[in-house]
Amino acid sequence: MGLESLKESLASTASLSTVLLFMTGMFTANKILKRKSVGDDSYAPFITGFLSCSLWLRYGTLIEDPTITLVNTIGAFLHFSYLTIYISHSKSQVGILKQVTPALLFLLLVLFYTYYLEENVDIIKFHVGLIASAITIAFFAAPLTKLMHVIRYRSVECLPFPMIAASFLVSAQWLLYGFILNDPFITVPNSLGCFLSFVQLMLFFIYPTSTDGTK
Repeated sequence: MGLESLKESLASTASLSTVLLFMTGMFTANKILKRKSVGDDSYAPFITGFLSCSLWLRYGTLIEDPTITLVNTIGAFLHFSYLTIYISHSKSQVGILKQVTPALLFLLLVLFYTYYLEENVDIIKFHVGLIASAITIAFFAAPLTKLMHVIRYRSVECLPFPMIAASFLVSAQWLLYGFILNDPFITVPNSLGCFLSFVQLMLFFIYPTSTDGTK
């Protein structure tokens, strides 16, 4: 299989698996709609997902990659929908809006910069790619707090195995896609994503949980 054929295959499989991963937010959104309350659920994954997808969407248009553009268009729409549902069912709507506003303003500033302040496309690609990669790395690094909990209590009960396995699969596909494009802004964050997901998966073998939930 040539690189072009591999690229096309990865474009299809990575797109599908990524969109499916984005759609897992529907479970949380559905819970909120049913109970008409946000409960203990956090809005952080929704605003982070919207910010990340929006930046990668802009990056995809800059490098003229239809795969990255399409996937993140869907992702931005889904996460914005989840965030809207969350805010509309929260008892402290004003407080949450105050918290998410800085992230939205940051996104608007980045977009304004790319469209109106800088004319050199290569410079814009570099800056948007750098920012998008940094946010993705921060997103992947978030589970580190849970890793410390797992190691301390020798229990993986706080780790969602299906989500971690899916994240590993998605990161691995985008890592290969980034290698084909020779794009460090895609390969670097997804390398970290693969590594962290792999480490978390290994913890399920190091600290296995029996079927009745005991060690």
